[in-house]
Amino acid sequence: PIFTTPALRKLVNRGDNIRLPCFVDKLEGYVLLWKRGETILSVGARALNSQDTRASILTEKEGNWLEIEDARPEDAGDYTCHISAFHPQDISHSVKIRTRPKIKSKSKEVTVEEGEDASLNCIIKAGDPTPEVRWSRALNKTWPAGSPPGQGPDARILNVTRHDSGIYRCTADNGFPAMDVAEINLIVEHRPYIKPGNEFIHFRPD
Repeated sequence: PIFTTPALRKLVNRGDNIRLPCFVDKLEGYVLLWKRGETILSVGARALNSQDTRASILTEKEGNWLEIEDARPEDAGDYTCHISAFHPQDISHSVKIRTRPKIKSKSKEVTVEEGEDASLNCIIKAGDPTPEVRWSRALNKTWPAGSPPGQGPDARILNVTRHDSGIYRCTADNGFPAMDVAEINLIVEHRPYIKPGNEFIHFRPD
């Protein structure tokens, strides 16, 4: 028998099902056996799941599928399908489990004086593969001119003005269906000024 299934590298979201194929051109009574490392997972159509009932075998003509429900991080690794021919053959699939990203702000509030630089920092707490971090402002406000938001958990705003105050968001995304967002409130202390209409504005603590 010759394998008709290519070796696969699969990225599976945590909580989804892992489904791995093992098919040959002519099974002709030979037995397929699934292993992970030295552990035998199935023989023929029978799953050997004495400790873990999440694994099952879905039989089709000329082969089968190994299915593992509710994927967990510990399910990552190589899965090998063997065929019990006179000259044993096997094919291996590599599985990686993608986990939900989690991010938090280092400080909920950052206070600076007008004209200073502001550092905004977030911390990636979880997520595999490591999440990418992008920055934005709440209420669809424009990012401050002259200070590109950049990539990564740290952002820097140069020469802040009172117009830069407000909520900033860091978003962690690694392709998992759910992203995670943390917020930082930037407070800019500034000298008194008069708004059009003679409204007096003062924002500096005594």
